[in-house]
Amino acid sequence: MFWNGLALKLNLAPLPFIETQVSFTAARAIMAAAELGVFEAIGRQAKTADEIAQTCQTHALSTKHLLDCLVGVGYLRWSGGVGQLKVGRFRVTQSLLTQV
Repeated sequence: MFWNGLALKLNLAPLPFIETQVSFTAARAIMAAAELGVFEAIGRQAKTADEIAQTCQTHALSTKHLLDCLVGVGYLRWSGGVGQLKVGRFRVTQSLLTQV
């Protein structure tokens, strides 16, 4: 992310290129979460990254990174407060729940 910001400030990268990369990364994270069953694992109750990883049978730290990405694109939200982000719980956003 640092390099993207630097490239934009120095006008070395076209904005559409950066936007395309961000969109592709977000789409890939959403597809991976769907394939792994992340949204089903969370359901309607907030869960920790470790609980989700155990349910999905995935690597805990990698699952945490995926969940953080999904928070960034608006599919999940943290539950537990700013001071507890590392051990907080994740919830599916209300807008996504209404589509289920």
